[in-house]
Amino acid sequence: MRDSIIMTKYQGFGNDYLVLDPNKNRVQLQGKKIALLCQRGFGLGADGILYGPIEIDGKMGVRIFNSDGSEAAISGNGVRIFAKYLMDHEYVKEQKFSIQTLSGGMPEQSCYGVSCKNGQSLFYLQGNSGNGRSS
Repeated sequence: MRDSIIMTKYQGFGNDYLVLDPNKNRVQLQGKKIALLCQRGFGLGADGILYGPIEIDGKMGVRIFNSDGSEAAISGNGVRIFAKYLMDHEYVKEQKFSIQTLSGGMPEQSCYGVSCKNGQSLFYLQGNSGNGRSS
């Protein structure tokens, strides 16, 4: 099964993303491939792809791709979904952890255990509902 790709699909607050974990796949992401995977009715259908966990500036991070294949600096729902993926797949066990993105700055905000500031998001574990959806 060398040619297969393992992805997980999550949805949260009206957005759905495919999570592509580089620890489980050996694939080069390209704009056309991303657009085909995200195309509804032809591909798997999604608002984008979350590629991670990867290292960004020496810390755990994620690359965020839009459904057209372009790369996004930040997506609040995308980062929230990725945090749920990290918890579900036991990449994090701490009560508080951060995820790096390409964002150079983001106003501080809090919602559902998420605090974002300057492109860095802090997450507080609030239990796992086990439904494969971001909380």
